[in-house]
Amino acid sequence: MANSATKGVDNVVVKYAEPVQFQQDQTGSNDFNCGDMLYMDTSAHQAKPLINSDSNAATFCGVAMNGSYVNVYGTKNYFDLVPVLLKGIVSFFMTSGDTYHDGDAVYVGADAQTVTNTAGGLTKKLGYVKLPAGLTSVAYAAGSKIEVQITPLWPVTIG
Repeated sequence: MANSATKGVDNVVVKYAEPVQFQQDQTGSNDFNCGDMLYMDTSAHQAKPLINSDSNAATFCGVAMNGSYVNVYGTKNYFDLVPVLLKGIVSFFMTSGDTYHDGDAVYVGADAQTVTNTAGGLTKKLGYVKLPAGLTSVAYAAGSKIEVQITPLWPVTIG
């Protein structure tokens, strides 16, 4: 029997994490759609859409699993709480001019459903590209999407 640093045991445990409920702004100023990236406004203690702001990306909390309201007979009815996916692989729109590789870090893009892998002055990583097997890179094409393993930055780590 050969020496081994590990045992021949499958230690992988797969768990499905339910979305977490967050309070949201119900004024109409911060409406969002299912699939939008959200950040935690730590002053108002509400989830709001993450739109082209590296400073707001510092409290990126995940992806909305529902829109912020339903429109019943022309009237917006806001949900008290919105379910937010904290961990998982989601698809986002790519940024024009970008080429993505497996494992590339992504940052906030032009809107709440767009990412870029061009850091420039951006410092808050929202996740990492996860390409399907057999692909080494994907270049931007109008309307194309990329899969991303999201990495929430909220709650803020103290250290």
